[in-house]
Amino acid sequence: MRLFLAAITFYASIMLFAVVICRERLTLLTVLAWRIFIPFALWRSYYLFRPHIPTREELELADLLSAVSYHGLRAFGIEDYNDEGPHYFIELQDGSIIYFVGQYLYEYEPIEDDDPEAREPRRFPCTDFTVYRHKEEGYTVDLEVHGKALEPEVIFRIKDPFYVLEKLLGRWPEDGDVITDWRYEDLRDALREFSK
Repeated sequence: MRLFLAAITFYASIMLFAVVICRERLTLLTVLAWRIFIPFALWRSYYLFRPHIPTREELELADLLSAVSYHGLRAFGIEDYNDEGPHYFIELQDGSIIYFVGQYLYEYEPIEDDDPEAREPRRFPCTDFTVYRHKEEGYTVDLEVHGKALEPEVIFRIKDPFYVLEKLLGRWPEDGDVITDWRYEDLRDALREFSK
Protein backbone atom coordinates (compact mmCIF):
# COMPACT_ATOMS: atom_id res chain seq x y z
CA MET A 1 0.00 0.00 0.00
CA ARG A 2 2.85 2.38 0.85
CA LEU A 3 4.47 1.76 -2.53
CA PHE A 4 1.15 2.51 -4.27
CA LEU A 5 0.75 5.77 -2.32
CA ALA A 6 4.33 6.76 -3.11
CA ALA A 7 3.75 6.13 -6.83
CA ILE A 8 0.51 8.16 -6.84
CA THR A 9 2.19 11.04 -4.98
CA PHE A 10 5.13 11.04 -7.39
CA TYR A 11 2.85 10.90 -10.45
CA ALA A 12 0.61 13.71 -9.15
CA SER A 13 3.65 15.87 -8.37
CA ILE A 14 5.06 15.39 -11.87
CA MET A 15 1.72 16.10 -13.54
CA LEU A 16 1.21 19.27 -11.50
CA PHE A 17 4.69 20.47 -12.35
CA ALA A 18 4.15 19.61 -16.06
CA VAL A 19 0.97 21.73 -16.16
CA VAL A 20 2.85 24.67 -14.68
CA ILE A 21 5.75 24.21 -17.13
CA CYS A 22 3.48 23.87 -20.18
CA ARG A 23 2.04 27.30 -19.49
CA GLU A 24 5.51 28.77 -19.66
CA ARG A 25 7.90 28.73 -22.56
CA LEU A 26 10.61 26.09 -22.39
CA THR A 27 13.57 28.06 -21.16
CA LEU A 28 16.83 27.21 -19.52
CA LEU A 29 15.21 27.96 -16.18
CA THR A 30 12.40 25.44 -16.75
CA VAL A 31 14.86 22.76 -17.88
CA LEU A 32 16.90 23.29 -14.72
CA ALA A 33 13.69 23.21 -12.66
CA TRP A 34 12.86 19.78 -14.16
CA ARG A 35 16.30 18.49 -13.27
CA ILE A 36 15.86 19.60 -9.68
CA PHE A 37 12.16 18.84 -9.26
CA ILE A 38 12.10 15.21 -10.48
CA PRO A 39 14.76 13.98 -8.02
CA PHE A 40 13.08 15.99 -5.26
CA ALA A 41 9.67 14.44 -6.05
CA LEU A 42 11.20 10.95 -6.02
CA TRP A 43 12.96 11.64 -2.72
CA ARG A 44 9.80 13.10 -1.15
CA SER A 45 7.65 10.18 -2.27
CA TYR A 46 10.12 7.62 -0.96
CA TYR A 47 10.66 9.21 2.45
CA LEU A 48 7.00 10.04 2.90
CA PHE A 49 5.78 6.49 2.35
CA ARG A 50 8.74 4.23 3.17
CA PRO A 51 7.93 1.47 5.63
CA HIS A 52 9.25 1.85 9.15
CA ILE A 53 11.45 -1.08 10.16
CA PRO A 54 11.60 -1.18 13.94
CA THR A 55 15.00 -1.38 15.58
CA ARG A 56 15.98 -3.98 18.14
CA GLU A 57 15.66 -1.36 20.89
CA GLU A 58 12.13 -0.41 19.77
CA LEU A 59 11.08 -4.07 19.73
CA GLU A 60 12.57 -4.61 23.21
CA LEU A 61 10.62 -1.62 24.57
CA ALA A 62 7.42 -2.97 23.00
CA ASP A 63 8.13 -6.45 24.46
CA LEU A 64 8.17 -7.93 20.95
CA LEU A 65 11.63 -9.48 21.10
CA SER A 66 12.60 -12.95 22.23
CA ALA A 67 16.17 -14.08 22.81
CA VAL A 68 17.38 -17.68 22.70
CA SER A 69 21.01 -18.69 23.31
CA TYR A 70 22.55 -21.71 21.62
CA HIS A 71 25.74 -23.74 21.84
CA GLY A 72 27.09 -24.99 18.51
CA LEU A 73 29.39 -27.96 18.04
CA ARG A 74 30.23 -27.96 14.33
CA ALA A 75 28.96 -26.45 11.11
CA PHE A 76 28.80 -26.70 7.35
CA GLY A 77 27.50 -24.28 4.75
CA ILE A 78 26.25 -23.57 1.26
CA GLU A 79 27.67 -20.75 -0.88
CA ASP A 80 25.59 -17.72 -1.73
CA TYR A 81 23.39 -18.31 -4.77
CA ASN A 82 21.49 -15.52 -6.54
CA ASP A 83 22.50 -12.95 -3.90
CA GLU A 84 20.47 -14.63 -1.11
CA GLY A 85 23.46 -14.76 1.24
CA PRO A 86 25.34 -17.74 2.64
CA HIS A 87 23.60 -20.69 4.29
CA TYR A 88 24.90 -22.25 7.52
CA PHE A 89 23.86 -25.40 9.36
CA ILE A 90 25.09 -25.64 12.96
CA GLU A 91 24.80 -28.79 15.04
CA LEU A 92 23.54 -27.96 18.52
CA GLN A 93 24.24 -29.78 21.80
CA ASP A 94 20.89 -31.58 21.74
CA GLY A 95 21.60 -33.05 18.28
CA SER A 96 19.28 -30.68 16.38
CA ILE A 97 20.51 -28.38 13.62
CA ILE A 98 19.90 -24.64 13.43
CA TYR A 99 19.78 -23.11 9.96
CA PHE A 100 20.78 -19.58 9.00
CA VAL A 101 20.56 -17.80 5.66
CA GLY A 102 20.79 -14.19 4.59
CA GLN A 103 22.98 -11.36 3.42
CA TYR A 104 23.41 -10.16 7.00
CA LEU A 105 25.71 -13.18 7.53
CA TYR A 106 28.38 -11.49 5.39
CA GLU A 107 29.02 -9.25 8.40
CA TYR A 108 30.50 -12.28 10.21
CA GLU A 109 32.57 -13.68 7.32
CA PRO A 110 36.36 -13.55 7.38
CA ILE A 111 38.05 -10.79 5.40
CA GLU A 112 41.30 -11.84 3.80
CA ASP A 113 43.20 -8.87 2.50
CA ASP A 114 46.79 -8.00 1.61
CA ASP A 115 46.58 -5.21 4.15
CA PRO A 116 46.99 -6.80 7.62
CA GLU A 117 44.92 -4.03 9.23
CA ALA A 118 41.92 -4.81 7.00
CA ARG A 119 41.90 -8.53 7.80
CA GLU A 120 39.06 -9.88 9.93
CA PRO A 121 38.73 -13.39 11.35
CA ARG A 122 35.58 -15.48 10.97
CA ARG A 123 33.04 -14.70 13.71
CA PHE A 124 30.14 -16.98 12.72
CA PRO A 125 29.26 -19.83 12.83
CA CYS A 126 30.52 -20.06 16.39
CA THR A 127 30.21 -22.10 19.56
CA ASP A 128 27.96 -19.69 21.50
CA PHE A 129 25.45 -17.25 20.04
CA THR A 130 22.12 -15.61 20.81
CA VAL A 131 19.31 -15.20 18.29
CA TYR A 132 16.86 -12.32 18.76
CA ARG A 133 13.52 -12.87 17.01
CA HIS A 134 10.34 -10.89 16.58
CA LYS A 135 7.85 -12.59 18.93
CA GLU A 136 4.85 -12.25 16.61
CA GLU A 137 6.35 -12.39 13.13
CA GLY A 138 9.16 -14.82 13.88
CA TYR A 139 11.93 -13.27 11.78
CA THR A 140 15.50 -12.86 13.02
CA VAL A 141 16.11 -9.31 14.23
CA ASP A 142 19.69 -9.68 15.43
CA LEU A 143 22.40 -12.24 16.01
CA GLU A 144 24.98 -11.87 18.78
CA VAL A 145 28.10 -14.00 18.64
CA HIS A 146 29.89 -14.85 21.88
CA GLY A 147 31.93 -17.99 21.45
CA LYS A 148 34.83 -19.28 19.44
CA ALA A 149 34.40 -19.27 15.66
CA LEU A 150 33.63 -22.63 14.04
CA GLU A 151 35.28 -23.07 10.67
CA PRO A 152 32.70 -24.83 8.45
CA GLU A 153 33.65 -28.45 7.72
CA VAL A 154 32.62 -27.93 4.12
CA ILE A 155 30.92 -25.23 2.07
CA PHE A 156 28.90 -26.71 -0.76
CA ARG A 157 28.28 -25.08 -4.11
CA ILE A 158 24.66 -25.92 -4.96
CA LYS A 159 22.48 -24.48 -7.68
CA ASP A 160 19.16 -23.25 -6.26
CA PRO A 161 19.73 -24.37 -2.65
CA PHE A 162 16.20 -23.43 -1.50
CA TYR A 163 14.71 -25.87 -4.02
CA VAL A 164 17.14 -28.59 -2.88
CA LEU A 165 16.41 -27.94 0.80
CA GLU A 166 12.67 -27.98 0.19
CA LYS A 167 13.05 -31.30 -1.59
CA LEU A 168 15.09 -32.80 1.27
CA LEU A 169 13.30 -31.27 4.26
CA GLY A 170 9.78 -31.28 2.85
CA ARG A 171 9.42 -27.55 3.51
CA TRP A 172 11.01 -24.25 2.55
CA PRO A 173 13.38 -23.51 5.47
CA GLU A 174 13.53 -20.02 6.96
CA ASP A 175 16.36 -18.18 8.66
CA GLY A 176 16.66 -19.40 12.26
CA ASP A 177 14.71 -22.65 11.77
CA VAL A 178 15.70 -25.50 14.06
CA ILE A 179 15.73 -28.84 12.21
CA THR A 180 14.97 -31.78 14.52
CA ASP A 181 14.11 -34.54 12.04
CA TRP A 182 17.60 -34.89 10.50
CA ARG A 183 20.93 -35.86 11.95
CA TYR A 184 23.79 -33.49 11.15
CA GLU A 185 25.82 -36.10 9.24
CA ASP A 186 22.81 -37.29 7.24
CA LEU A 187 21.85 -33.78 6.10
CA ARG A 188 25.45 -32.90 5.26
CA ASP A 189 25.86 -36.10 3.22
CA ALA A 190 22.50 -35.64 1.47
CA LEU A 191 23.48 -32.12 0.42
CA ARG A 192 26.84 -33.40 -0.82
CA GLU A 193 24.90 -35.31 -3.51
CA PHE A 194 23.62 -32.02 -4.94
CA SER A 195 26.95 -30.21 -4.79
CA LYS A 196 28.74 -29.28 -8.01
